[in-house]
Amino acid sequence: MQLEITALDNKDYAVIETVTITLDYEIKFATCYMCPITYDLMGNRINDIWSVDDPMKNIFVNMFPENGKAYILISWLKSDSQDFQQLKEQFVKLQKNKELLINTLNNLVACESDNFAISPEIVEGWDMDTKEFFLSEFVSFILQSSTGSVGEIVEKNLISFPCKFNLFK
Repeated sequence: MQLEITALDNKDYAVIETVTITLDYEIKFATCYMCPITYDLMGNRINDIWSVDDPMKNIFVNMFPENGKAYILISWLKSDSQDFQQLKEQFVKLQKNKELLINTLNNLVACESDNFAISPEIVEGWDMDTKEFFLSEFVSFILQSSTGSVGEIVEKNLISFPCKFNLFK
């Protein structure tokens, strides 16, 4: 990992690979996080987060608004590219279906991110059921155990789990 840190300090970005998704409108939230994602978008295991022997392969996610657009950057170390090849192909393919893309990105934020800022406009527009759903999806992932939980169910089904909120309006 030291090599990657040095490369980033020297602005040598060749050590990372990124899928970039651009939306033609600004979003009203931002997130920036790193996580050892357990499954790809089709539910295939990438990491065993409970293993003490297997090194974690992390994704780095940035979602932010800028100049009338929204940018979603999903990156990983090039040294882990083989493990993330299917994930990359899945995100590229997913961009052709905006409804599924938005559902997946909403689920990704709620069940993977621990660092986000949401405009009060979004939250104030949600009814109590939507607020509770968002909170339960967020908390369930944090509290999941090796025996599974709602958080793991969502993470294993990022595309198909029906998200009841929309951060991307």
